[in-house]
Amino acid sequence: MTPEAGRTAVAVDPRGAVFGLRAAGPAPAAGAADFAWDELLTDDAEAAAAFYAALTGCSIEVIDLQRLGPYRLLVSDGRRIAGVMKHPENLHPHWLPYLGVPDVDAETSRAVELGASLYLAPRDVPGVGRMSGIDDPTGAGVSLMCANDLGATAAV
Repeated sequence: MTPEAGRTAVAVDPRGAVFGLRAAGPAPAAGAADFAWDELLTDDAEAAAAFYAALTGCSIEVIDLQRLGPYRLLVSDGRRIAGVMKHPENLHPHWLPYLGVPDVDAETSRAVELGASLYLAPRDVPGVGRMSGIDDPTGAGVSLMCANDLGATAAV
């Protein structure tokens, strides 16, 4: 339990991705960069989306990303809250957080100056916004994005 967040737990889903649970209540205070989106990359996206939908009471919406395949959105009360997609074969199932930032290029450069490694250079994603991918100095991956509107369009 953390006093600011209330009761929490950490678990591993059936495909091997680690996730956390937090008791319903006020969200933690927002900072300069907010966690704007979460995306699960997994070996069986259909089964994983079904697991999280059953766990959370969300519905699943599927959009076609053509060459990337189906992208499953977890939807709660009409709001898209997370995405689930099949990952490349060489990755372990994991959640990838997206930090919402006002300027992807500037924040990507700043992150690299602070010791991050760039794995996806800043780029525009039609219908979504601008994004990049970095590993922080400890090796944890995160995407930086300036979204058009994540409530209406999924991060990909």
